[in-house]
Amino acid sequence: MRKLFWLITAVLAILIIGGCVQTGVPDSGTVQNISSSFSAGEDTTKPLHEMPATEIAAEFIRHNNNLSGYSATIHTVGETSYEDDEYRFFAQRPDKFRAEYIRSQIHGNGTIVVANGTFVWQYHPDTGTARPDLIEDPKNTFFASKDYPAIAARILEKFPAVRNGTETRNGSNAVIIEAAIDDIPTQYYPTIFSRIRVWIDEDSLMMTRMEMIGEYNETVLTVDLRNISINPPLSEGLFDFEPPAGTEISPSIADLVAPLNASSMRQAKERFGPDFRMPSALPPGYMFRYCLHYRDSDGRDSFVYSDGTDELVFTQALTGSRRAQRSLNAGSVPVLISNRTGTFQSTAGKNQIDWHEENRSYQLTGVLTQEDLVRVAQSLTAPALLNFAPDEIKNPETIAEIALRDTSARRMVDSGGEILGVGMSVKRSTSTIQGGVFPALSIRYNRLLVDFMVDPDVQKPVGRTIQVPNNAMVRHVGDQTVVEYNGEILFTFDPMEEKQ
Repeated sequence: MRKLFWLITAVLAILIIGGCVQTGVPDSGTVQNISSSFSAGEDTTKPLHEMPATEIAAEFIRHNNNLSGYSATIHTVGETSYEDDEYRFFAQRPDKFRAEYIRSQIHGNGTIVVANGTFVWQYHPDTGTARPDLIEDPKNTFFASKDYPAIAARILEKFPAVRNGTETRNGSNAVIIEAAIDDIPTQYYPTIFSRIRVWIDEDSLMMTRMEMIGEYNETVLTVDLRNISINPPLSEGLFDFEPPAGTEISPSIADLVAPLNASSMRQAKERFGPDFRMPSALPPGYMFRYCLHYRDSDGRDSFVYSDGTDELVFTQALTGSRRAQRSLNAGSVPVLISNRTGTFQSTAGKNQIDWHEENRSYQLTGVLTQEDLVRVAQSLTAPALLNFAPDEIKNPETIAEIALRDTSARRMVDSGGEILGVGMSVKRSTSTIQGGVFPALSIRYNRLLVDFMVDPDVQKPVGRTIQVPNNAMVRHVGDQTVVEYNGEILFTFDPMEEKQ
């Protein structure tokens, strides 16, 4: 009996100790499965390390598709020092992300980058500056190349995987699989690579390491994830960035590379072709002021009219515009525009009508009454004449000659760039530089469209507006501006004359 008593006591002690170990605070390097509705054993009957590579990949892809959010400390090491980053990363899929940089040469230590589905904010606390960028497509933003588990899942979804052993990482077992890339690698990540190797945690199915390997078996990028939490409770405020008081807000990259073309309708005409339309009947006193040409995927062009006090904005876009779809609310009422049914709504002191015709969508916004807006909408017609060079430019040859004194403009032309003509362009104001409307020489080169602006009074170049492909990178290297797309440098702009 005494032996039985001591045996029962020993068993209870072991169970109590085991329970304490399991419910203790996890080590900082482990993967925490917080509020997760799935686990590695949910659809499997055997451990991950006993599965073939195809099943391991399938389980990882399933886990990634069900993953609504996670946080992790991420460390990346690439072929250059600019790819040596360490940051705390928070993801709330599909379009809310936050990166808090611990160490980064390209972004700067302490930099915070936040995306809330509409804007990406970059905040530099050391300088007290911030910059907002408009998100054109959540799948093609800064963060699309930072969600590494999603990148690995997309690659493993397309290319067959093979086993490559196991390894203990972050205190638990990880299974290693890899796949060869028989495709254009930059469709998945802006680095050239031929194979991908992925470490998958056996307990959580979370990726803890990824390596991209080049053609000569060199490692071109390594990504390590630690302190991982799966589906953690992330507050909405984490992604709604508010610049602290006193922060200097810089122009966004979208502002800098999307020209606002005063008086010029050329880009809108090129975008819409024979379907291009403009109002032919305006209310008394309203005159055309300028055209806003956007480079986003909505394909929008807006024409701004004014009577000196109020503005009327006419916008045309490609059908399916997310912006047009979001503009409707519960207070909308139907209106008849010729033989089309549109919607009218009134918000924040402005009235607006929206309607669609075939592959185009239209919008009119202003202080006009519903009846006046409908009258303007019904007057759309193809303009008889579109002037790229406005009447006030009396000497386009002189403007072109002065613009070509810009060394970047001259290099573009000498390298085969196409001179499109002379028109008007808007130079953005900054905290130190006065903006304004200037005549400009427009040049198309290597998927770039650049307006080289000229001040006729001082007879010298004064600025540039640069339209780049979607998802291109614009960065500053010393005094030069580098535009890079899919790993290719499209052009390197020299500093302006006054900065030399």
